[in-house]
Amino acid sequence: MLKSSMAGSLAIAAAAALGCAPCAKMDGWNVFSRDTFSLPQRTLDAIPVWPGARVADVGAGDGYFTWRLAQAVGPDGRVWAVEVTDRAAAKLARGASQRGLANVEVVRGAYDDPKLPDGQADVVLLSSVYHHLDERVAYMARLRRDLAPGARVAIVEPRASWESWLLLLPPGHGVAPATIRSEMARAGYRPVASFDFLPAHSFEVFAAGG
Repeated sequence: MLKSSMAGSLAIAAAAALGCAPCAKMDGWNVFSRDTFSLPQRTLDAIPVWPGARVADVGAGDGYFTWRLAQAVGPDGRVWAVEVTDRAAAKLARGASQRGLANVEVVRGAYDDPKLPDGQADVVLLSSVYHHLDERVAYMARLRRDLAPGARVAIVEPRASWESWLLLLPPGHGVAPATIRSEMARAGYRPVASFDFLPAHSFEVFAAGG
């Protein structure tokens, strides 16, 4: 999540003027839009997310991806928007109601368990969430029980490098892709895809099984 939209915009503008590599990935970019950093449609297409899919947005935050996922899966799909505080869950529920999204279900998860229905999720998205998990290997191993056959787990993380300054993130906000892959292997997952089109985030996709 952006810490300051104005400061972040100025950082991107300065980086673009200097010809920084991450900015080269921003086609038709607007520094005042989060879409510039998240490229949401391209991200969902890459996972992929399809009409009728059952998707979990773990650490849904303000619903940025939740609302887009709800549109992508359509009325025959389901989106579980997971948050760990009553306040955040209530805000998501209000947002879904205001948007008329009957296919969104807000889930009050726990810090060690997303509380998803067992064996039902076709796709799980963790966007800028993985580094917040205290016991990542244990959490992701527990998540396997919630996955449907052939499910995909997508992890979008701020880059653990100088590029994360674009989002004005302090140290610790971001886990390196190599570390993510190592931890996911220990949790019982295998890599499916890795994408580098996001300006300031890594993007790894996994499936359960060695």
